[in-house]
Amino acid sequence: LVMGMEFENDFRQIQKNFTNNPFTLNTDEENKGQQIGLYLQDEIRLGDKLIVSAGLRHDNHKGFGGITNPRLGFIFLPNQDISIKALYGSAYRIPNVNERFFQDGISQAANPNLKPEKIKTYELAYEQRLTGQTKLNASWFRYRAKELIALTSGTAGGLDQYDNLGNSEATGLEFGLDKNWNDKMYGRISFTRQRARDVVNGLALHNSPEKLAKLNVTAPIWGEKLQLGFESQFTGARKTKLAEVPSYHLENLVVQAPYLIKGGNVSLGIYNL
Repeated sequence: LVMGMEFENDFRQIQKNFTNNPFTLNTDEENKGQQIGLYLQDEIRLGDKLIVSAGLRHDNHKGFGGITNPRLGFIFLPNQDISIKALYGSAYRIPNVNERFFQDGISQAANPNLKPEKIKTYELAYEQRLTGQTKLNASWFRYRAKELIALTSGTAGGLDQYDNLGNSEATGLEFGLDKNWNDKMYGRISFTRQRARDVVNGLALHNSPEKLAKLNVTAPIWGEKLQLGFESQFTGARKTKLAEVPSYHLENLVVQAPYLIKGGNVSLGIYNL
């Protein structure tokens, strides 16, 4: 059984915007924020093969009132090598002060009536240990988000303004394979195929690629003193407001010395190799 509380107080949230010549103060906003959250989670075993994980969190934000989010998971263990999970959860994001209060009278108007974004997630996951050092996993997921916040053009007397525009949903499949070699070398490969769309018009969401892939390899190159990490990331083509961005891949290389400094880790990385 896990329970806890979180409290956050933003004493000053300041936004200023001005032009230099002649000096004109277009925005001078100061706000405050406060949040308190309570959460409770329990894990219950129903026999040797079924585990139920249930949780509940309630948050109260100044200016938004209370928001309650549950989590529920069923984990079925037919044997010591296989686990099957059915998961549900919900979450939210309150609009930040820039989205709610920024206004300069030139290009953007405030919208203090913005509502939090909310999302519900569903997932079915299958994991199997093929050998003592190899694990296969596959999952189906579905996300449903509503009240998404986006900047709209010319809606507030000709000025741009943030607003809760609509709902979206994403459905996808993910496959992965993990491999350990003698607890020294580690590798993982994964591939995701997904489709995210706007619920209102049925069109694909902007900046939401259908295909994602990753390859990670970590290996020792000088006993335990030096380790080499390599990562390759593939992002498929995606649409934006202006055009379709083609697919691309990035490779990153990191060398780290975990024991060079007592209690510390030294690393050297080359990103976008």
